[in-house]
Amino acid sequence: MPVGGLAFLPKAVPHGFQVMGDRAARMLCVTTPSGFEAFVAENSDATPPTAGPDMARLMASTQKYGLEILGDLPDLL
Repeated sequence: MPVGGLAFLPKAVPHGFQVMGDRAARMLCVTTPSGFEAFVAENSDATPPTAGPDMARLMASTQKYGLEILGDLPDLL
């Protein structure tokens, strides 16, 4: 997605994000209704990650927030 791009994802549409390239990415996510921010806060750390996500931690909290992780993102290249 180009700089300034926009993605609209209706409820219940499986989706994922992957940073391509060697530059950091910044995203603004707006979700409704509220509640998803609690999932993000519970699974965030104050220091930048040095490896991939802690999948055990994520999986343990998805049910609490009514979410489902379907698996790895498909290869796009």
